Amino acid sequence: MVLLIYGEESYLAGMAYQKEVRASKNPVLLDDFGEGGREILGQQNLFDLFDSDKAAHKRCFWHTQMLGANKYLEDYLKDQLEDVDLIIWADNVNKNTRLFKSIEKKEYRKLSYDRLENFCMEYMKTRKNAIESAAVMELADRTGYLQKESSADLYDIVRELDKLDCLGETITRTVVEKEVPNRYADAFTLARLLESKKYKELFGSIDVLSKEKGFSSIATLSLLLRNYRCAYQELFLGTGKFYGVTCHRDATMQELVRYMEILADGIRKVKAGCYDDRNALRITVIQLIGEAFYEE
Repeated sequence: MVLLIYGEESYLAGMAYQKEVRASKNPVLLDDFGEGGREILGQQNLFDLFDSDKAAHKRCFWHTQMLGANKYLEDYLKDQLEDVDLIIWADNVNKNTRLFKSIEKKEYRKLSYDRLENFCMEYMKTRKNAIESAAVMELADRTGYLQKESSADLYDIVRELDKLDCLGETITRTVVEKEVPNRYADAFTLARLLESKKYKELFGSIDVLSKEKGFSSIATLSLLLRNYRCAYQELFLGTGKFYGVTCHRDATMQELVRYMEILADGIRKVKAGCYDDRNALRITVIQLIGEAFYEE
């Protein structure tokens, strides 16, 4: 069996993938599926290292940023190993490929408001706290979760819920208004200023954002990164249609990849302590601007 897990709700897709991994006895994690993929899965000693039960069903897992055309995986689908499951989690997919159309898949879409409300309330129960319905709506507005053009996902919601939970009180709408910046509007503004090359206004906006209570470079950089990924996916598919807060709409695929690398590197350096969170957004944006000037 080969199963593809994907969807715009990356939090749920990731949770489903990790649940499958945890439920498997001695799972094998693959770095890639290229030439000789079927032969690799067929090597009994790959599993013998972890499991003495030769008759047990084997499960392999592969997490990839982009699942496009893959001749080796297409060949494997035609002649699958009966005693091996391959479960793939893809951050992005090319829906126009023969591979995507032929593979068994499970898609995770963004939640409706009712389901989002239920998710937030259940999540806070696990933290022995509570959140009011009006607070959920305010949180959705401020993160942009319910906006069709937004790339915000449950990672953004959970990040804010965790911070609000630290206050040690029931989460009300007033609390959300006070503690949660309107990051959806922030990312939208930064993206548009980047795209129009209004750098003086751009850095003025960054200065204002960095002084706000609850500001997080990681959160803002993550929103920009996910929107670049949306742009990359649409460009990769060749539809000419861009969703979300996207910059450099005329950028080539290679340029978008470079922008994503810069943003991802900025996030990593904040987490590693190389960048101070207050300055990381400014530093990363300077690198993006430098890359744009270099390409010109």
